Amino acid sequence: MSHVACIKGGSYRVKLLRASGSEKDDLLCKTLRSSMLSREMSVLSVSIPEGAASCVFSFLLQIFSIVVFGSIVNECYVNKDSQNPELLCIFNENESACSYGIAIGIIAFFGCIFFFVVDLHFQQISSVKDRKRVVLLDLGFSGFLSFLWFVAFCFLANQWQRTTMSKGVLQGADAARAAITFSFFSIIVWADSTQDVQ
Repeated sequence: MSHVACIKGGSYRVKLLRASGSEKDDLLCKTLRSSMLSREMSVLSVSIPEGAASCVFSFLLQIFSIVVFGSIVNECYVNKDSQNPELLCIFNENESACSYGIAIGIIAFFGCIFFFVVDLHFQQISSVKDRKRVVLLDLGFSGFLSFLWFVAFCFLANQWQRTTMSKGVLQGADAARAAITFSFFSIIVWADSTQDVQ
């Protein structure tokens, strides 16, 4: 008995063609077909756990906020020159730009942790009114933070554009660019999280 296997389009379907017909060969074909069907069904029955997407999304939001406020705190305060020991904000020496980026990053980080804990206990909330309040709070917070990240991106990018390059500024330039870039990514992710809540 000869068998020809065809795999079509990346799916797990095998076509068996029989050349000779004996009972032993028929039993082998039936066994192979049933094992292929059971494997195909087991692949189809795999599903993503309910809270897994929320967990990954929350983790991504936390990473973005850590990158923004961490890079500003660690490398965006530099000396203007070697004679002056005072640390100045790298974004056009505007302390408000650094403070705003740090504040939004910290608010976003703790907000992510809070709503992650709320998501974990969401199934235990029995009242429909309380569930509705939680969902509306999550939606409002996500929309508000998306707006704040937009303001942070515009503010930091504007101040970075006005910054005059010096030796101290060049040392922290990568951190400033990272803060601006991840502020932009945070707008997208927080705006997308409002879609997930709905």
